[in-house]
Amino acid sequence: MTTVIEDNQLNAELQELYLLSKDWISDIEFLERDLDFLKKLFGETFSPLVQKDNYELIADILINTAKIDKTQVSLKIDILNYLHNLEQLINNCDQSFYLNLLETHTKLEQKLRTLILDFKAVKKIVFDFAKEEIKKEDTYL
Repeated sequence: MTTVIEDNQLNAELQELYLLSKDWISDIEFLERDLDFLKKLFGETFSPLVQKDNYELIADILINTAKIDKTQVSLKIDILNYLHNLEQLINNCDQSFYLNLLETHTKLEQKLRTLILDFKAVKKIVFDFAKEEIKKEDTYL
């Protein structure tokens, strides 16, 4: 189902969706940098002895960080495509658009929330792991 943009209020709503979606890109870019830091931290606390002691934990961390990395790249592309569609609608107010625009917005928002929650869970595991390794090193000294 399509409709034609004729109302200034509708145009304002589209601009609001656009601004919210632009914020998502900033969130994803922050997450990218934070994920790189997390990988570096994990790599620095990772040792051959640790690998033998915590094989399952390390495998879980590596799998989850790879999943997060892949998801954030895919989500960023989806959001950029969505932004491009919104730009066209805002710039060409006489253009028809699909009413599933809000549904797409909601799906992208949910994917971003899930991604952030997954990242926070992995981040906690890595920080807890790093703390334990630091404690072990302190007892050896």
